[in-house]
Amino acid sequence: MAHTEPSDKKTTATLTIDGNQVTVPVGATILEAAAELGIKIPTLCWLKKVSTTGACRICVVKVEGVERFMTACNTPVKDGISVTTSSPELEIARKKTLELMLVNHPLDCPICDAAGECDLQDTCYSLQVDKNKYTAELERLPIRYDWKLLESDPNRCILCEKCVKVCREVVGREAIEIVDRGDRTIIDTISGEPLDCDFCGNCINACPTGTLISKPFKFRGRPWTFEVTRGICSFCASGCEIEYHVGNGRVERVTSSDDGYNKGNLCVNGRFGYAAFNSSGRLTAPLVKDASGNQQKAGWDQALAAVAGKLREIVKAGGGAAVAGIGSPRVTNEESYLFQKFLRGAVGTNNIDSEARLGFFPAQVVQYRMLGYSGGTYPMDAIEKATAVVVIGSDLKAESPGFAYRVIQAATKNDARLVVASSRATSINKYANAFLQYRPGSEAFLVAGLNKALIAEGLQNTAFIEKNATGLDAATAALDAISFEQVTAATGISEAALREAARLACSGGRTAVIYGADVIRSADMATAVKRDRQPGAADRCRGRSRSRHLPAGREEQHPRHAGYGRLPRVPARLPYL
Repeated sequence: MAHTEPSDKKTTATLTIDGNQVTVPVGATILEAAAELGIKIPTLCWLKKVSTTGACRICVVKVEGVERFMTACNTPVKDGISVTTSSPELEIARKKTLELMLVNHPLDCPICDAAGECDLQDTCYSLQVDKNKYTAELERLPIRYDWKLLESDPNRCILCEKCVKVCREVVGREAIEIVDRGDRTIIDTISGEPLDCDFCGNCINACPTGTLISKPFKFRGRPWTFEVTRGICSFCASGCEIEYHVGNGRVERVTSSDDGYNKGNLCVNGRFGYAAFNSSGRLTAPLVKDASGNQQKAGWDQALAAVAGKLREIVKAGGGAAVAGIGSPRVTNEESYLFQKFLRGAVGTNNIDSEARLGFFPAQVVQYRMLGYSGGTYPMDAIEKATAVVVIGSDLKAESPGFAYRVIQAATKNDARLVVASSRATSINKYANAFLQYRPGSEAFLVAGLNKALIAEGLQNTAFIEKNATGLDAATAALDAISFEQVTAATGISEAALREAARLACSGGRTAVIYGADVIRSADMATAVKRDRQPGAADRCRGRSRSRHLPAGREEQHPRHAGYGRLPRVPARLPYL
């Protein structure tokens, strides 16, 4: 229930919609209840992943006993009510609303990039709004050509606010807002200065018209002329689902569906990084050396035959161990799996490595040896349901924006308590209930201090750690060897701040723990990871889930990892966060 205040999901309401009864949780909206019956109510401003606005008024319905029409998208259900979603009166009301909306809307569909995938067009067609009796003197507003990567034409805007809410509630930037009033109302920056944001383009994805468009895609072609291929973004470990739009041998844009794993949310790399694919300096064909030693363009069959022949020669002369393979972090789990299987099975070598060796792989090895797994325990979107989130040593927006978006959602929509521990301020600090700025390189002491504070506060006897967990006495004894004074001297964090952070981390029943590059690549990485992962390792989530380089015979089963839960579900050596 993305649009209403939290409620007890065990309490339900039964209502009648168009003569059909449906039972839904209290707090659900009429729009959501209708969807349960397969009844589609038209709307332009509703977006599942953000709070409701009720701005477009297209979704009006009739509730028996209520004099005026009600907006289905933000009207909560009540037990026993009867709702009508389709009638001649409702159709007239929706048409009139749409006609008034079109009074100031320019009819520039032939040159609008949104034509063919415009929600406003689709709604006009479905409601059969083919003419408009209303007119007005049009005063064209200036188009914002001075924004990087984005272009904004306020004349096309229907003030649905979806772009504003995505920027505020998902991305956490608040770069655009509703400014001015009356017929001068537009979506713009508060200051009127050029846009300064993450340039993730999620506002473009949310826009139901051609108000916000991608500059690189402008006039590149009509949406229906491109071949669309689904894929996985490989710029970071978030594993976002994307769609490549290809035409004339070029990737012309990247989009993402709201129905996908990442709910349509991408970062600047995911949405605009495709420019690298079209670089004039990029190789478009394999190169094979000729008899003179010069590289010449060749077909794939010829190139692969040359590589296979050379590999056979090397293996025949020196055995499989004479060959090594270096994998890329820019490929999917499946491709990494096939790469190592080819080298181990076909070539006969275990010499396989990647840049993950620089930090991530050692962290995984520690987790694997201690806990029997190297990734997370729950899908990454479980973070949104956490009641507390602890982020240690990570600038999430820079490392894996998908994780950052989910932490922001947890903090803003689920009212989760957020503890951020880092050597520098990050973009999610404004959502933090506590910020522990420690000295660089003191990550191991910081985590030890948090665990010591957890025990000192008596939180090991709460739901945060199961009372029957093993190893608590040994853990307490181990932490007794470290004083809060030592922790403070190393990290610069006071005992009081550590205790407060521990209390926040234990608030509620679902805690997500995410650690990032500062921990993974710290000088004392092994100690930091051990203290970060015991004893609740089976029940938390962490950032950087991409490495596929596991001990032989233990392949990762899931491409995306994160989690939360009660602690621990595995034998615990130390009661660390």
